Amino acid sequence: MNKNIKNIIMIVVLALSLSYSWANTKLVSASTTKTNKICIKVIKCNKHNIKIKIINSGKEDFYYSKRFTLKKYTRKKWKKKKFKNGVAFAKTAVVKAYSQEYVTIKWKDYFKKKLRKGKYKIKLVKTKKFVIK
Repeated sequence: MNKNIKNIIMIVVLALSLSYSWANTKLVSASTTKTNKICIKVIKCNKHNIKIKIINSGKEDFYYSKRFTLKKYTRKKWKKKKFKNGVAFAKTAVVKAYSQEYVTIKWKDYFKKKLRKGKYKIKLVKTKKFVIK
């Protein structure tokens, strides 16, 4: 009987310690910073590539996916551009707290042709419009 009580006490102590450590574990999410602390700016764009600056003014690191969508304005509506076959994206990237990162996207890596003149919008973290002349 004495041995059974010791086993029960050990199990209870172990369960409590595991539940305490699990409750204090910070889970990683897609974004630990609110997007109002994140700003994106189109630095340069042309028919070959685009350079985007992502600024994190928050006090925590910002994790995001490098997957993006691109839409072109034609005939009074936005039309999504289709990627070429075999396109892959990095799972996640990070912008450290109070820092910035530059992202350059080469259009030929993702689309069959270079982009033509027109109005576009890209969604990478946030949506930003740009024009190729």
